[in-house]
Amino acid sequence: MSRLPVPSLHRQRPGVRAAGFVLAVCWLPCIATSQVAFDFGPDRDGVRLTDPLHQFHSPHPVPISSTQRLPIGLISVEADEYQTSRLNGARLAIDQANRERQAADVEFALITAGIDGPWQTAAGKARDLLFQSECLALISPSDGDTSHLIVQLAARCHVPVICLSETSTLTRVPVPWLFRMVPDARQQIEALLASIALPRGGSVTTLIPAGRAGRTVRQDLETLARDGSISFRPLIEVDPAHPDAANVAGLAQGPVLLFLDPPSLRAVLSRLNRSGFQGPVLVPCDRLDDTFEIQPAPGIALHTIRLFDPASAGTDAFQKAYRQAYGMEPDEAAACAYDATQLLVRAILNAGPDRSSIREWLAGSRHERGLTGEIAFDGTGNRSALNSFIPSDRQAIDRTADRNPQYPTSDPKNGTPLEEGQSP
Repeated sequence: MSRLPVPSLHRQRPGVRAAGFVLAVCWLPCIATSQVAFDFGPDRDGVRLTDPLHQFHSPHPVPISSTQRLPIGLISVEADEYQTSRLNGARLAIDQANRERQAADVEFALITAGIDGPWQTAAGKARDLLFQSECLALISPSDGDTSHLIVQLAARCHVPVICLSETSTLTRVPVPWLFRMVPDARQQIEALLASIALPRGGSVTTLIPAGRAGRTVRQDLETLARDGSISFRPLIEVDPAHPDAANVAGLAQGPVLLFLDPPSLRAVLSRLNRSGFQGPVLVPCDRLDDTFEIQPAPGIALHTIRLFDPASAGTDAFQKAYRQAYGMEPDEAAACAYDATQLLVRAILNAGPDRSSIREWLAGSRHERGLTGEIAFDGTGNRSALNSFIPSDRQAIDRTADRNPQYPTSDPKNGTPLEEGQSP
């Protein structure tokens, strides 16, 4: 009797080996976050963070006692141009909360962690904030990859997270522990298109980052264009490492949507200025208010999203306190971080120092008003009160001197303007 041949592991088809490699790579991040979440046992109250009973309901609400330290964690990305603004806004909120409650002997603490990468570094820093610093809640950064990892970890450990990222995929699958403070990319695009009253069937030239950075934006654009009411063509990919090479030479008139990072946005807008382009230029939030030094040429109208609500009752007081504390004007990144921190302060004071109770208070909060308008969340964790995200037609403002007082914009000897990067 002949023996059936047994296939050797070394003779497997290349497709099988490739499929195994892809599965291994895709599951590694999940295994890493699972290991981080399940390797650490009980929290300080003796309740396992991974216990299913702890997921939505507090097993035993804990009242705030006197002389109690109440930590809130904030994770920032060192490459973020708005890192300083967000840290300043959050610190100001903590300082004000502590001044208002000195007699109660309750101290809020902002525990910060700066990271330089989205994976191992972010996981380790978030783990330390949760288990060593015992933070009651986290504020995640604007970077989408880092926020994805933090949200996965927080959902497994049952810790509320207020997110400062606009990446749409964060709330594509609802996570009950996630609350987004800024509008996602799709909401911003819809608001910007409404601001120019684009007719049905109209077309918008769109520039997005090349590669992985622009993947989720491309998906949002495809979703919005699915019914044929709008076209985002031509779609131009811009290499963040070489934004000056973007192909904008043929653009004569708008509208143009620039969904780019601030350095790429500056490079592309500078080229549009020199090319004689005319028309509306649509820019998402958090792009124009940092050290944005380029004035648009005549005929170019910048449309952007305003998150900083000028009608808010606390706007003047916030701006004055921010100037006194940091010697510069606050921007929308600072206002969002301030609102996120203030919201967590109110949640802790109302719900007690218990993570599940804080989550429940955030999910049910209504009519909370901050510098960025009314704060309420829908079932996916997105802001439901979008009336505060007001598109506005405005000129870019040179705030380099406000952000960096050590760099003057004019020569003190004769008052003549200085070019970018020039010293007096």
